[in-house]
Amino acid sequence: MISKQNTTRFVSGGMGGAGRMAEPSPVSRASQFSDSASEVPAVWAAVRETLRRRLGDQKFDAWIAKLDLVAEVNGEVLLAASDDYQRSRVDTDFGHIIQQAWEQCDRMGRSVRIEARSRIAPEVLDLVQPVAEAAAQDEDEIQEDFVESEEPVELSAEGAQTLENFLVGDSNRIAFGLARRLAMGAGVEANVVTIVGPHGVGKSHLLKGIEQALKAAKGEHSVLYMSSEDFTVAFVDGVKRKDTSDLRTVVRRAKVVLLDDFQFICSKPGTLVEFFSHLRAIVSHGGVVVLAADQTPALIDQLDERMRDEIHGGVIAQMELPERNLRREIVRAKADAV
Repeated sequence: MISKQNTTRFVSGGMGGAGRMAEPSPVSRASQFSDSASEVPAVWAAVRETLRRRLGDQKFDAWIAKLDLVAEVNGEVLLAASDDYQRSRVDTDFGHIIQQAWEQCDRMGRSVRIEARSRIAPEVLDLVQPVAEAAAQDEDEIQEDFVESEEPVELSAEGAQTLENFLVGDSNRIAFGLARRLAMGAGVEANVVTIVGPHGVGKSHLLKGIEQALKAAKGEHSVLYMSSEDFTVAFVDGVKRKDTSDLRTVVRRAKVVLLDDFQFICSKPGTLVEFFSHLRAIVSHGGVVVLAADQTPALIDQLDERMRDEIHGGVIAQMELPERNLRREIVRAKADAV
């Protein structure tokens, strides 16, 4: 049972995701609200768009869409969940992703706190703003902040993420060229390809662009895109049923397998071993596995020597934060898409 005394605050935890701290006190009128938080609703609107693209409509509508922006409280952004169960589930499954998306969009670098509605004072809940109003407020200001901020900016515009609408600059040119070769069905020098870069530089966009192009050219089952969360959930479900054959069939029938957020499964030893068993099978049959990660494999301690050698024996393409001219192009593309 989830105690009503538990609240969740997300704080920056580096490239591995968000750290979590327990807060025992409920939100009341004694909390101090920031006068400098007028841009928070516009940031929340941008965060929601990023989360919908990253998680997909089904997960977004089931969990994220039900969160309400309340206000900035004591230097934290407060989001209201419908109940303790939703707060706990969002914390466990999406907390680090929400914090990363917020840090990407917020020049102030504020942390995010999620609280059940039952623990928020009524006068604080009265501050909740409808999403439509949040999206409209300070739109020009937040676009300007994207340009001037040193935080990463997602390299995708609205709509389908394809290689055609990926914006290319010096910071991502090598990774884009590699993705284009894979999308065209051209050979690469290795069967394991790793795209490494900080969150928000467009790694997911490249993977989804490869997926879209190969499906159009070679058929639905020629390529498989999965997030690490999707792979983990499928594996755990199979273990519970004592039958992982469905996952094996789905993964190994594809000629190209694209795994996003690879670093997240590395903290789950059983899942990591399972994934590498699939990787080896795919490679042995001439297939290609493409990994996207926030960390270089050399810094992921959970990889054993054989796993690390298998990745480093392939191709590793580094993506950097976009240069200023590219950042301006990204913001312009986002504005045109609105």
